[in-house]
Amino acid sequence: MHFSKKKILKTEIEKLFQLGLIRLEEKEKIEDYYHFDEENHFPLFSIFSALFFSFGLLILIAFNWENIPKLSRVLILFSFLLFSQWGIVYFKNKIYQNFFVVLNAFVLLGNLALISQMYHLGENASLLLISTAWVILFLFFALKNNLVFLESYFLAALGFLMAFPNDFYHSFLCFILLLFLFEKNNPLSFLRIFNFLFLCFYIVKSPCLLNFDFNAHFFNAFLFFLSYLSFLFLIWNIKNYKTCAYFSVSLVFLIFALESNGNILKDFGALPQFLFFLPFLICLFYQKIFWGVLGLVFTLKEMGLEEFFLENNEVILPGKLFYSILTLFWGIYLMKVGRKFLSIFVFFSLIFIRYVDLLGDYFGASCLFFIFAFVLFYFAKRK
Repeated sequence: MHFSKKKILKTEIEKLFQLGLIRLEEKEKIEDYYHFDEENHFPLFSIFSALFFSFGLLILIAFNWENIPKLSRVLILFSFLLFSQWGIVYFKNKIYQNFFVVLNAFVLLGNLALISQMYHLGENASLLLISTAWVILFLFFALKNNLVFLESYFLAALGFLMAFPNDFYHSFLCFILLLFLFEKNNPLSFLRIFNFLFLCFYIVKSPCLLNFDFNAHFFNAFLFFLSYLSFLFLIWNIKNYKTCAYFSVSLVFLIFALESNGNILKDFGALPQFLFFLPFLICLFYQKIFWGVLGLVFTLKEMGLEEFFLENNEVILPGKLFYSILTLFWGIYLMKVGRKFLSIFVFFSLIFIRYVDLLGDYFGASCLFFIFAFVLFYFAKRK
């Protein structure tokens, strides 16, 4: 249980005891069950304590590094590694265990860097970080400590970003997928949005996954896959990612309503385009009409359907109009499913975008506002 929730629960238990609703023995049993004695201090203090200690240790060793014999270097770092491993196994209290978990990651990083230096393996910092992340990941499976996984994920993400664009480490996908499995635990929930963005980034930039060069339109391609994956997560009803998915779709629609330079899928072959259609066709088959229609319309737009009827220089205006209409109905849907604040954000943003960036002349723009007003009034009456 998250430490903040434990604090609330502990307060409530104390109130029940003071009111005489539970006996002292029952109160103590409940406190023992939730291990309140282990969470008396703010857990993050021990983590940051380990960070300060680790950096201090690195600076101290670096100060005398040239004067320390190679054998002594190995013995010092290896002894600290064993010490940190012993602390992780020996201490059951989370405060102490978290301290040694963070210390272990830094010491392990230092050991791998030392080995690389001694055996002239090159100065590839990104590979060093990825390698350390994999070693720590195996430690996570042994300890089942969420902080260990967070460390490995952070190091892997840092190594992945440092290597890009010269190298592309496909092994980072394993960390992305593992976080989808483990994020149900409270300490990992704040990483959902980052993991979601990393997955989209991986799909767009992977040199072999789609075998298509998105460099010329990277931002639009990233936005398309962000919304497409959000559709899939919402269709599959992945509850932990619903808020992230709803917000992602809203953001993409608003951006495309402001600047529609999409048609990401127009250069794909017939088979890949059909595969993009397939989830929404399945939705229609299972009578999920809203998602089926929305997905098909969105995918058809990104295939450049309007270019069959318009010249290239005339495509941008209908694209903005298309996404403005789509955003309007998306805002209505958000209100219907109880996402009130997000729906309000969408409507206010759409008003601002279409007022600042008028479509056509003043008369046409005013007509668009009138039409949107009538549509919203119609749905207001239907409730």
